[in-house]
Amino acid sequence: MKKIVILACLSILAGCAATGPKMAAIKSSIPAISADQGRIFFYRPDSFVGGAIRPEIRLDEQAVGNSVPGGFFFVDRAPGEHEVAVSTEVTRNTKLYLAPGQKRYIRTAVSMGLLVGRVTPEEVDAAQAESELQSLSYTGSPALLQADTQARTVAYTAPTVAEPVVVAAAQPEKAASAAPAVAARTEPATVAAPATITAAPAPAAAAPLIPAAKPAAATPRTLGPASYTVDKMAREQGCQGDAAWLVKEAANGDSYQVNCADGRVITAVCTSNQCRIGN
Repeated sequence: MKKIVILACLSILAGCAATGPKMAAIKSSIPAISADQGRIFFYRPDSFVGGAIRPEIRLDEQAVGNSVPGGFFFVDRAPGEHEVAVSTEVTRNTKLYLAPGQKRYIRTAVSMGLLVGRVTPEEVDAAQAESELQSLSYTGSPALLQADTQARTVAYTAPTVAEPVVVAAAQPEKAASAAPAVAARTEPATVAAPATITAAPAPAAAAPLIPAAKPAAATPRTLGPASYTVDKMAREQGCQGDAAWLVKEAANGDSYQVNCADGRVITAVCTSNQCRIGN
């Protein structure tokens, strides 16, 4: 019995930190917050204690990610009150109020429980969070960062019109004054007739180039409350690709779509907290 307890404790202590790009590397790729949304950052400082414990984080009863040591991710939500819950052998939760354009920060930490570690979510101020986030790795979907890059309007630069090049005509009198060629033979030398040089006509001025039409900005894709859940279901089917995006909201269920790297398209319909693959 004593050995079992020791082994259980060691398994709780063991674990690896999150891998992924650091905050400093992706900060410029994090999209701006929409005027009608707020943003919640979830993170967990790196620690050897409880490294193997990585419970799911639920926001308003929707799974949004996992508490991973040394990792962080973020989600955007409508303004209002929201509840965060993390469950191991017990459930710990906290509530927060989100205003339009506001950032809030939820820090998770491990404490020892009766059988396994307990992960507790706690809201912290921006100064503490921003300081701790710098050394952490991004564990969210890469597509959340790429989606913003694809939706940005491409800066337009008008092409430079090349100046026409004028070629100087050769002077006939100078060409004609060249010494005639003499054949290197014993027969009487034959004097070559002077070559006639015709002046090349000056090239016509290049027509000004018409600037290409400004490329239209790609239509931004909207993430829904169940995007994380659909992403997870798609990965279980071997789909690696874009984040699940909200195609249509409807009373009988919201429609989501995931474009896989292998060309497949996975669709899902989500109602309340239940999602199913297929139309």
